[in-house]
Formats: sequence, structure tokens, C-alpha cells
Amino acid sequence: MTEKGKFPNGLAFAMSQKNIGPTELGRRAGIAKQNIDRWAKQERRLNPDDALKLAPLLDTTPAALLLLEGNDEQLSELIKIFVSLGSAEHQKALVDQARVLATAVQSAKVDQPADDPTGEANQ
Repeated sequence: MTEKGKFPNGLAFAMSQKNIGPTELGRRAGIAKQNIDRWAKQERRLNPDDALKLAPLLDTTPAALLLLEGNDEQLSELIKIFVSLGSAEHQKALVDQARVLATAVQSAKVDQPADDPTGEANQ
């Protein structure tokens, strides 16, 4: 049985699918081979910025590398926005706002009548 690493991601799978090793991937992405190795072994967290750099080289999406579930195109766009914010303070503010929005959306779904799947009755 293969033991999962501390920081799960889809990098090793994507590399095997593309038949590319850490040295070549690191060279193409401009990232140290050691970092690629640690991410692939799930010893270190693969961050969104690096997932954006690696995904096109592996013919996959940043969302797939980060093991995010949902619409890959939308998740990839969110990752780009998140990375573009730059500072950790701005990124944290976005995450906090997203949590509030997600809670509001979930509450709205719970309050929606069963016979109104569109939610238009609440408008």
C-alpha cells in the first residue's frame, strides 16, 4: 500500500502521464528540481503560483494539480486571481471573503423551497 504524503497533490500523477521527470520539468518551468521532487513526493505544499507554472507543461490544469474539485476552468481562473493579489495579506482577505460568500450560498440553498430548483421564488 502506498502511503500518502503530508501535502497531497496531483503532480506525480501528471508527471507520470506526461512521462517527464523532475529534472526536465524543473528546467522547463524554471523551478529547482529539489522543489519538484518534494512536491511530487508530497513532502511540501504545492502552492497555486507554482501550479499555474507547471500545469501547461503537463497538459493539465492548476486545479487538477492542487486536487481541487469542481469546474476546472473556473477554479483555474480563481487560482490566477488569487496569485495576482500578491501579498499574503490580500490573499488572506480574499479567502476570508470567499468563506463568507460560500456560507451565504449554502444558507440560501438550505432555505430554497424543494419545488423551486431555480431559487427564483426568493427574489
